[in-house]
Amino acid sequence: MKKFLVKLILPILGALVGLWATNSFNAFSFVTVLNDDQAFDICITVYFAASEAALELLFNFAYGYFFSSSISAVISPPGVKAGIDTETTIVMKDGIGEAEMHLEIQGRNFWLRKAKIEIPALASATIQPNQNMRGVTINQFGNYVIDIPPLIGKSPVIDVREKFRILLAMESDEGFRREKMCLTVKKKTVFVRFKSNCAYVQMGE
Repeated sequence: MKKFLVKLILPILGALVGLWATNSFNAFSFVTVLNDDQAFDICITVYFAASEAALELLFNFAYGYFFSSSISAVISPPGVKAGIDTETTIVMKDGIGEAEMHLEIQGRNFWLRKAKIEIPALASATIQPNQNMRGVTINQFGNYVIDIPPLIGKSPVIDVREKFRILLAMESDEGFRREKMCLTVKKKTVFVRFKSNCAYVQMGE
């Protein structure tokens, strides 16, 4: 959405503002070495560029203040610091595994208030909350669901960081198996950026 507005809408608005400004006040008309056509051409070029730059600065400020929101989540083994672009491995021992999810939510409540984060059910293990956490449920499909509204309250400006512990229980002993576990986000608006890593769940040797 932001890229579309910056690349398409702002140049058009900049051109309209520049044209209006040129017709309203041509600063280069006072330069005696320029004839009327030269003064107009230079003025409209300068005004177009200045108008577009000013509108882009104004747009970036307004977008960042009123619209831009983000959700980021990193899943990793307990006690392991991982980056948003790092794929981690959760090793299950004796049919049990544990993971941590570090969640950061920032931006405007209005754009975040309906969002949900889900970890889709795995084929060979069930996913359960390791403790009673706010907003956490297991839905009818076995997906691990985090509702964002209970985490952000009613404050209009949000900056929340929270850690979730997740328990994995093997369904059956099938020997070695490695399955990818990724997060998805539901019901987010176009103004919410979502980024997360993925983790591999490893069962058996």
